[in-house]
Amino acid sequence: MRTRSSVGGRDVVAPARDIDQEVTALEFDGDGGFLMAVGISSRKVLIYDLRSSCPIRIKDHMYSSPILDIKWHQTLNSE
Repeated sequence: MRTRSSVGGRDVVAPARDIDQEVTALEFDGDGGFLMAVGISSRKVLIYDLRSSCPIRIKDHMYSSPILDIKWHQTLNSE
């Protein structure tokens, strides 16, 4: 049975240690859905394994604009 209540929550911007930032892009990986990439307005991308409470990687793309779109790269071994 479906319910409208939340089963969990996460402050995805806090580990970037930037004050007053917003989520500007969000994308789940296409291979199982356990990875989530979050783009924020301070030009950073945080990659989460949803089974963990902290990001596995924080990347700063070094340009002055916020992250607006996220694409996952396919590996050579994927079908």
